[in-house]
Amino acid sequence: MKVRTIQVEKKISEIVNRLNKTKEEKVVNLRELREERDRLEREGNKKKLREQVCLLNKLLCTKAFFADSNKFQVICPLQVKHLSGECQRL
Repeated sequence: MKVRTIQVEKKISEIVNRLNKTKEEKVVNLRELREERDRLEREGNKKKLREQVCLLNKLLCTKAFFADSNKFQVICPLQVKHLSGECQRL
């Protein structure tokens, strides 16, 4: 590959000035971008895991009748209480 160099007698400052006016320099902090992406990914994974635990717990929960209190009580082996269709930790 051959490289040619050409000398310009006079540069056209009008074009250069227009280019310099529209020039934008952005400083990108890649560490912050990666940390933000990782945080969002972890939150998504946690939400999926909570939904899976909630579904599993709903399948495992049973109603039991306790004679001493004359009440039915829900027994959840995963220690999660169901309120309005959502699971919450006890």
